[in-house]
Amino acid sequence: MHLNERIKYLRKEIFKMSQDEFGNRIGISRSNVANIEIGRINITDRVLSDISSEFNVNEHWLRTGEGDMFLTLPPEDEYIKAAAEISKDPDDEIIRQIIIEYWKLNPEGKKHLKEFIHNIIQNINKEE
Repeated sequence: MHLNERIKYLRKEIFKMSQDEFGNRIGISRSNVANIEIGRINITDRVLSDISSEFNVNEHWLRTGEGDMFLTLPPEDEYIKAAAEISKDPDDEIIRQIIIEYWKLNPEGKKHLKEFIHNIIQNINKEE
């Protein structure tokens, strides 16, 4: 698989995004994404770096197809990345409110909320 094919595979099969959505996330136009995917234009180092940082993709895998597709983030970096994503997506307003309200709770309230969320996650995982 060539570099342009790996990018298309990531966008379409892994992230299930349109060219427009993918381009918006990395700061390029839909037509540039299309041209990269068909090999009409060469991908720049900046775009490779942007894909890697935006989607946590191993840049070495992107360039060569070797190694793990994704980078392994330490838990604190994963949290920071998630918080950054939540802070910029207007659809995540409810998540921001939950986090803010959680920190206002007393220890007993935090305990109950954690148990409640844990049960929801277990039920979702059972359905999958």
